[in-house]
Amino acid sequence: MRRASSLLHAEISGGRAAAGRRKRAARGSRGADALSVLSGHRRKLWGERNGLSYEATLLQSGQIRYAGALYDSPAAAARAATGRVTNGWRFWYYPLSRGEWIQLYNLKG
Repeated sequence: MRRASSLLHAEISGGRAAAGRRKRAARGSRGADALSVLSGHRRKLWGERNGLSYEATLLQSGQIRYAGALYDSPAAAARAATGRVTNGWRFWYYPLSRGEWIQLYNLKG
């Protein structure tokens, strides 16, 4: 599974070399800093809990916009969405070019 997520990440980030550089940079970072390294551009995020769906936007800065507010970490945005303490790296899903979604956690590796 880890190898598959690495290949997916490489696909969306511009190749294996770029994927390695981004993952190494993201490992030492937290929140918006890690997300800005991973993202590079605006993307929709999606999350689901107890049958309810949530949508947010990952900005180029690495911040997450949910319900008109900006959050510096996936956990803060997930908590705002669900009203509960939530691991945002596992709650939010990131879109791939083929219409597939992967957890933010898999991008951070």
